[in-house]
Amino acid sequence: MKKIIFCIVSLLVLYGCNKTQDSKDVDPVIDENTSSIVIEYKQVSKQEEGLRVDNAQLRKQIQRQEERLKEKEKIYKWNMVTTWPKNFPGLGMAAENLSQ
Repeated sequence: MKKIIFCIVSLLVLYGCNKTQDSKDVDPVIDENTSSIVIEYKQVSKQEEGLRVDNAQLRKQIQRQEERLKEKEKIYKWNMVTTWPKNFPGLGMAAENLSQ
């Protein structure tokens, strides 16, 4: 980005400032080159702004995903209360299997 600005300023200083304002003999090649550089600069600036917006959106998305992962990583400790003894055939085994 800084290189493009430096190139534009350099071209303007080299070719634009050497001629007076009243001069009618502007070199069309230099004028065309300067115009193409300015157009390219504007396009690059738009692309850069678009990338900044995309990066900001991606950062927010990553942050939300990290928050969701933290929620999923929480470990809950449950206590089971039953009316039958542990490992009792039938109902006691079903409760034991559920807890595992």
